[in-house]
Amino acid sequence: GAVPQAKPLSPGEVLGCTAPSVPNLDAFVFVADGRFHMEAMMMANPNATAFRYDPYVKEMVREEYDHTGMRQSRRHAVEEARGRLERGGTAVALFGTLGRQGNPRLVKHVVERIEEESSRARVVLMAELRPDRLKALGADVYVQVACPRLSIDWGDEVGDAPLLTPYEVEVARGHVNAWWGESPRAYPMDYYAKDAGPWGSSSAVKGGRLNAF
Repeated sequence: GAVPQAKPLSPGEVLGCTAPSVPNLDAFVFVADGRFHMEAMMMANPNATAFRYDPYVKEMVREEYDHTGMRQSRRHAVEEARGRLERGGTAVALFGTLGRQGNPRLVKHVVERIEEESSRARVVLMAELRPDRLKALGADVYVQVACPRLSIDWGDEVGDAPLLTPYEVEVARGHVNAWWGESPRAYPMDYYAKDAGPWGSSSAVKGGRLNAF
């Protein structure tokens, strides 16, 4: 069968940050000439065997992903950010202005999460998030509202300051159970999914008028 629909995406559609977690999935075949979008499906279904069929060269290959490395890296970032925020560290909420990646309502929610205790957050608008630009801001913690894959794929390049996603700041502040622990689960890839939690761009669209930051 086809990949289940992750509304508002089309049936079978997968993005680099949005892919469904399919119960009891043993294997899947992804039709593409690259890996980026496929990796989201792999992260959402870490126990499934992944194959990629390239229609241009008419070849099928088995693909691998370093789930352990990714999960450990993101866990370290969350735990480091949690400690820094609890100590009142400085934080920057990055509002990605490229296309439709950023969401002002979600940025506002992220700021509220950061400022639940003694930390304060400032909002920085940025069209292109690059490690050198982030380092120049000199914050203890960054939370980016643009594309979760920016944190997952090169968050370690920002230096010693963790670069979290909206989902990860929910974990850091204790509002969502972590993907590790006694009952480990897949790292959610549901940024645009309508059934995502408060960290999702689609869920942040709901509600009344947005006030200024």
